[in-house]
Amino acid sequence: MKRDAPENSLPVKNKGLKKKVLKSLPKFKYDPSTDSSSGAANGELPFAAECAICLVEYVKGDEIRVLPNCGHGFHLQCVDTWLVSNSSCPSCRQILVVTRARCRKCGEVPAIPGDSSDSGQILTPA
Repeated sequence: MKRDAPENSLPVKNKGLKKKVLKSLPKFKYDPSTDSSSGAANGELPFAAECAICLVEYVKGDEIRVLPNCGHGFHLQCVDTWLVSNSSCPSCRQILVVTRARCRKCGEVPAIPGDSSDSGQILTPA
């Protein structure tokens, strides 16, 4: 069933991330024997023990990328492949980057305070 959108709303494009933005996302080496690699207490992971993209369990030494907005973790190669084409989390679809559209009247890109580029900004939880 298709949901009706308000008349004046435009569809949000879900383009992939630029390499610079992709490389700025946090990553770590998986080590189930230490709490410090996962940032969790009592040995519990802050995300599932397997990659939701390839469905393979993490093993010691795997590179894991944790998405900053939602905290979902994935194998680095799996999620990077996804993020080249999509700017959202593969699990919850939360958008990771705010893109700035050009003004329809003047053609200028609105500035985001503290950002000097026009490539987008990673959203962080409030």
